[in-house]
Amino acid sequence: MRKKHIWSARAENSGREAVSRSPKALQEACFEYFEWNENNPFEEEHLFQYQGEIVKGQKSKPRAMTINSLCMFLDIAVGEWNKFKEDPELADICTMVSAAIYDQKFTGAASNFFNASLIARDLGLKDTQEHQLVQVTIEGKDADL
Repeated sequence: MRKKHIWSARAENSGREAVSRSPKALQEACFEYFEWNENNPFEEEHLFQYQGEIVKGQKSKPRAMTINSLCMFLDIAVGEWNKFKEDPELADICTMVSAAIYDQKFTGAASNFFNASLIARDLGLKDTQEHQLVQVTIEGKDADL
């Protein structure tokens, strides 16, 4: 049976003891989360017109991966994940997983699957513009440009 809510889905070997016992165990559990995320898109109901009749249909929308939902799936607190990032044996896996989540959000926003403004804020991206005031003297008078 497919579990579509993150709080009801769990990695096969979840919990702090299971996922922290080896880099391989953590990596496998994280890959299981990636697979669950891909296999459980949001379903949006749409109305379509087919041969002059109104028909209801479903449209799948991908889920944006997050460290919070990963932690729910692994059945660990975010604080535990942060400890894993500091553990020399687990740090590389955490870096790879964080990069995969970042990439999924960034490419999802770039292709309009996700709201670009929300994802940009979440990823810490900024669109900045630099303004510069230039002062010149024209015939003895200052002018701002």
